[in-house]
Amino acid sequence: MRSCPPPRKSSTIESPEAMLERRFRRLLRVYPAWYRRVRGEEMLTTLMDAAQGRHRPSASERLDVVFGGMRKQLSSGSVSAAVAGVFVALFVATLGAIGGAVAGWHTAADLPDDAAADRIARQTIPDMDDVKTYKDRSLFGWVEEHGDLYDTRYITNRENDEFAGHMVYQMEHKANDYARLHGVKERLEAAGWNVRLVRKDSTSVEFTATRDGIDLWGYTSHGPSHPRISTIDITRATPTPVPVLTVTGLIIGALLGWTVTNRLARRISHGPTGRRVVTSALLGIGSCLLALPTAINVYFVAASLALPREPVPIWLAYTTAPESQVALLGTAALALALLCAALPIPTHRLTQSNPTTAT
Repeated sequence: MRSCPPPRKSSTIESPEAMLERRFRRLLRVYPAWYRRVRGEEMLTTLMDAAQGRHRPSASERLDVVFGGMRKQLSSGSVSAAVAGVFVALFVATLGAIGGAVAGWHTAADLPDDAAADRIARQTIPDMDDVKTYKDRSLFGWVEEHGDLYDTRYITNRENDEFAGHMVYQMEHKANDYARLHGVKERLEAAGWNVRLVRKDSTSVEFTATRDGIDLWGYTSHGPSHPRISTIDITRATPTPVPVLTVTGLIIGALLGWTVTNRLARRISHGPTGRRVVTSALLGIGSCLLALPTAINVYFVAASLALPREPVPIWLAYTTAPESQVALLGTAALALALLCAALPIPTHRLTQSNPTTAT
């Protein structure tokens, strides 16, 4: 019985030159489609001439093409497109930073329960009596105080200080007595707290400490116009992911806002005149309305990164009236402008604007 012959290999073998061209074409896809339509064949010819005798691009050629494509992806087509791109990038970067901060705060430690908090307070200030307490465990949502609802805006605000939820113990002294806080550093360090600051002067004693994602702040103060009071404040510490995710969201948002805006700007430049006018008007209105809230939130973002241990609510200008209503209207106008720019362009206009076939 005759054995079957082995299967025949395909006679079509890709030449080194064709292989090199295919690889260069694949590499050139890093450039925007509009740029490849205009300069693609010219760039391909230049690369092929420089790579004669090889069957693959060199490392330096790859890096050069990739960086060149990234520059073109991020470049603006005109001054007006650059201005729009900068503002939208700033706005989306702020949103990205807010999203990163909110995600980071979701990793925050839970506040201790009432019994554990009582032990911490009495360990800090022994023999506390006639204590007034205020406890707000919320990090997100609304809290009720004296029969009224207050928006905590993710971080509660009390007397211009921000707290990621806090438990306050306050006691009025009956005599001129600083002994309540004598030895606090030794007591807290023995219990595993990292005491960052102990300060004494003629009118106050103050310290801060951290343990297991919880911040502890205490002070004793007195003066001619108010009684001597000792206060212990237990609050969530800023988790490490908060600044990391804030910066990550900031960078991703900026790149996304800039890239999308400039792509849509190039697209709308080939569209009907009426659509260009409407898009520009909506973009201008949205930018004007969002300018102040965005500037305020940019300041908050900078403050949060400059003071990473302090809980800074970087979203307040987008959530607090009247800035929040203005920001909502501005966001709606900006969204409509981007939607107008993204609508399909008549085919005959694209053909007239870009007669060259894409690579």
